[in-house]
Amino acid sequence: MAKILIIEDDLDTLESLKALLKSERHSVDCVVSADEAIEYVRTYQYDVFIVDWEMPGMTGLEFIRRYREKGGSTPVIMLTGKSATDEKVSGLDSGADYYLTKPFEGKALLSFIRASLRRSPEIESEVVKIGNLQFLPSSCEALCEGRSVTLSQKEAAVLKLFLQNPERIITHQELEHAGWSGSDVSSGTVRVFLTALREKLQSIGADTKILSVRGYGYRVE
Repeated sequence: MAKILIIEDDLDTLESLKALLKSERHSVDCVVSADEAIEYVRTYQYDVFIVDWEMPGMTGLEFIRRYREKGGSTPVIMLTGKSATDEKVSGLDSGADYYLTKPFEGKALLSFIRASLRRSPEIESEVVKIGNLQFLPSSCEALCEGRSVTLSQKEAAVLKLFLQNPERIITHQELEHAGWSGSDVSSGTVRVFLTALREKLQSIGADTKILSVRGYGYRVE
């Protein structure tokens, strides 16, 4: 399952895409303009973007260019009615990974999503560091000054989300996606889970703190 942002101003197409992706158990957010998409990208993490070209205000092409110029690496599928060869080249040159023309077949779009997820840029063998804490995603192991603790898969997924976003508030929805595959969980369940994770980090002397931000979510420092 992936977390996907659809950027599409045609409401019929938007609803069709949303229904298709949810039938495959993907978590889906929808916006009708590239300007609105920028705000979502500042707040949430996504595995795939599906982007229309022509929209009011900023075009999908310009959105992709700006996103790539800022170092964004999330795979982008451009879904548009523009079918000329030069237009396809422009779309791919702007930073799109795949280009699909309307009308489209659902199977083709789903295959592009699967391909996008397979070529995720993350390198699980890398060590993620913050403060005196080191985290190895490949082995779910947290280390600090010669001590270590092995985390569950769920704990590792949530910790990685925090450590990769040290300057950002992580929302309840993002925690659901990372630790519970998008399933609804209560705020109480999340609090108990994070308390246990904090205790594991404290047991090895890590100075990393997971703090609650009332009304918004959590952040790490």
